[in-house]
Amino acid sequence: MGIMQIIAAFVRFYVDDSVCGHVALVREEDNEKRQHLNNTNQPVRNDFQRHTIRPLVFVLGLKESECSVLLSQLESWGTPANFLPTFITSESGQAQDRAAMYRRGGIFVVTSRILIVDMLTRVVDANEIECFLVAHAEKVSEQSTEAFILRIYKTQHGHRHPIGNESRKKNNFSTVTSAAGSVKAFSSEPADLLHGAFAKVDKVLKSLQVRRLYLYPRFHASVSDELEKCQPYVDEMHMQLTPLMKEIQGIIAAAVQTCIKELKKATAMIDWKDADVSVENCLSKNFDQA
Repeated sequence: MGIMQIIAAFVRFYVDDSVCGHVALVREEDNEKRQHLNNTNQPVRNDFQRHTIRPLVFVLGLKESECSVLLSQLESWGTPANFLPTFITSESGQAQDRAAMYRRGGIFVVTSRILIVDMLTRVVDANEIECFLVAHAEKVSEQSTEAFILRIYKTQHGHRHPIGNESRKKNNFSTVTSAAGSVKAFSSEPADLLHGAFAKVDKVLKSLQVRRLYLYPRFHASVSDELEKCQPYVDEMHMQLTPLMKEIQGIIAAAVQTCIKELKKATAMIDWKDADVSVENCLSKNFDQA
């Protein structure tokens, strides 16, 4: 599965109200806590209400084209219209309009620029956020807006804001208090985590406010089995070069050959026998390395 299919699966999980969805799991967890308190003769709190509305989940880091892919993937799975994510843009109204949408819960695909402002101005309460789904984790750095958002989230999480609570009570909104919010980040470019900076993996994990890293290479059993179920269809097409194209190709090959000869003459002290430098290999990575 690609990164968009995985994010779509998590989106579907958080809005699914069936026995396999997030709401059902939270309900079961609350019932177990209530049962434990009853068995130990402890007072039962009245805040076991996280399952009363959909959780508030934000999706960050998606490109404009990927938003359409995410929506198409969810629709292909038969996701009900009221469970589809809401896309927050600069045209989504004023802060008070977004605040009303956030209080109703659900999945929101939002730009980092808008969300950072909403968090700094308390338009959205960090205690009500159940999860962040971050795409393209390899691009998150200490200076990125996504990292700033997650730092604010971890800082504000667990601290109630009386003004915001009174506003929600006044508007008769049922709220969800996330006991332990989570951050899930995804990347389909693991090689980028090894290049560009020392200990980049540790820096990315720190910027994302996460501790665990899971790697699923193609030879992993579960990944290999999944790929075997859906074999790719490859259709190769070969186009004949026109006479003018062939002439241009010959001129370029002659120019490259001349450059290689001049290079070898200018570096007589270097042994070129083992170097894979030839016109035939000029388009390969080995040619660039040599």
